[in-house]
Amino acid sequence: MSDFGVTGPRSGWTATPDVHAALSTVLSRSGLPDVTEPLLPPEFLLYESAAAQAVWTVLLELAHVRATGEGDVADFSVQEALIQILDPVFGIGGSARAGVPLSDLPRGRPDARHLYPIFPARDGMVRVCVLSKRQWQGMFEWLGRPAEFADPKYDSTVTRFAAAGRLYPLIGAMFSRLDVAEAVEQGQRHGVPAAALASADEVIAQPAFRENGSFAETTVDGARAVVHSGWFELDDVRLTARAGAPELGEGTVSATHARLTPLPGARPGRLPFEGLRVLDLGVIVVGAELGRLFADYGADVIKIESSAFPDGARQTPGGEAISEGASWGMRNKRSLGLNLRGGEGKRVFAELVRRADVVLTNFKPGTLASLGFGMDTLRSLNPGVILSESSAFGNHGPWSRRLGYGPLVRASAGLSKLWSYPGEADGYSDAITIFPDHVVARLNAAAIVALLIRRDRTGAGGRVSTAQVDAIFGAMADLLLAESLVPGSGPRPEGNDRGVFAGAGDDEWLVVDVESDFAAVAKTIGHPGAGSAELRDLLAEWSASRDPRAAAAELQAAGVSAGAMLRVEDLRADEHLRVRGVFGELVQPQLPSALVTN
Repeated sequence: MSDFGVTGPRSGWTATPDVHAALSTVLSRSGLPDVTEPLLPPEFLLYESAAAQAVWTVLLELAHVRATGEGDVADFSVQEALIQILDPVFGIGGSARAGVPLSDLPRGRPDARHLYPIFPARDGMVRVCVLSKRQWQGMFEWLGRPAEFADPKYDSTVTRFAAAGRLYPLIGAMFSRLDVAEAVEQGQRHGVPAAALASADEVIAQPAFRENGSFAETTVDGARAVVHSGWFELDDVRLTARAGAPELGEGTVSATHARLTPLPGARPGRLPFEGLRVLDLGVIVVGAELGRLFADYGADVIKIESSAFPDGARQTPGGEAISEGASWGMRNKRSLGLNLRGGEGKRVFAELVRRADVVLTNFKPGTLASLGFGMDTLRSLNPGVILSESSAFGNHGPWSRRLGYGPLVRASAGLSKLWSYPGEADGYSDAITIFPDHVVARLNAAAIVALLIRRDRTGAGGRVSTAQVDAIFGAMADLLLAESLVPGSGPRPEGNDRGVFAGAGDDEWLVVDVESDFAAVAKTIGHPGAGSAELRDLLAEWSASRDPRAAAAELQAAGVSAGAMLRVEDLRADEHLRVRGVFGELVQPQLPSALVTN
């Protein structure tokens, strides 16, 4: 495991989270077009997201060993992990993008605030999600049925986005008369998903996060504290930490370690999930990604959806047959249209469950049971079946039935307030990202493999449940713990104080870890005697006349972590990624040309 892998031109480079934000293209989309600089995302997101990809890679390798009977070596690159997991440019995107790929975005940072708009209420900020026709009808009623927007054409998401300049002031005026709690409650009542933009102290104090099991009370050196309870429920039990971190040299390796047993028919070249059947009921990003992770590695994945309610990922900006995002997210799967509310559809699904290994869902909790296929029913049909569930806020508590949209979860978890320009009233910059959807898919995929290994030993299936909010809390757990111990010491927006410098050209930027080695930075830019107080200004002057890629290479040669801000087109042409074989091609017959894929 390394920042750039053990081969390729950048194999000797070092990086920080901020450098990875630049080189994975995340920085190029973070920020607002009316602010000069792009905005570094919260630092903890980078390595925490890469860690989730690493967990999945380890479990995938275990599945590979079981399938082949042979050991293996994985060359894990943090940069390549982040290209796939944090905000992938060659992967499925959220439904608010309406099928528009990231490669079609303007060169400058896109203004995505209209996708999941934020409005000031009397005592705080509220974000809403109005995507589906049903959600728009709820908002229309909530606004008092304004005649200006009575035309059925406004049922279209694209049409409403185009009219945001007229529509959003109406919503803003309504919210200005409400408290945050009133706005969220009325939104829920009208079928309009809404969430308050919470701060760290509000997150810790929120009862819903105790009732859903996200947080537990603990003590640190005798002081009361709040700790995150972990990512997973396995068989309806929260999987929490079993012990603290070991001291250096503490602990012994068990001599009774259970060996990994190869599968029957294991042979070299066998794909990790060959012979596995997966019923994929998932939708949008988490659903598509989770099924794809198994389909790409040999599983027979059957995507099941209803023609009356097709997957939202299928929408396209101009009525095309299929979007690039759907092509990426649904690749390698078979497809089945099935009405699970009708008798024949239920019969067919029950027969499929009898012959399946895994069932994937990301419905609201209770939806599968309401269709007649709760875990007890699935288990009666097939004792060895494994059910994977994912929702916005988990299976328990008053928020369990809230609709799960990543931007609303980010707002409720305190992340949206951190991903903003400090001091800017409208500086929130997380609207276009789809974190934590891809992370949650990896977490569930890893847990499924663990349950498959357990099934081989016990014969029993199992159930894994995750919540999007826990993926966020897991990434910022230490910061929330700090806030609970010393109020005011938790996370806050940092902006670009960590080191973003303009380069030569239009909107070209260089990220440098100035703190790592003052002397090396000073020497490289020709001011070996510079002190820390003046170094940033001198570095800004030096970088302004240089191509960021050349400047980064020069600094890396001196042992300084640095990287140029890359965009989508830069990844396609990147020599390091080409040498490492990161990208391939996906041929989708309905599209005019092959897609880049990883």
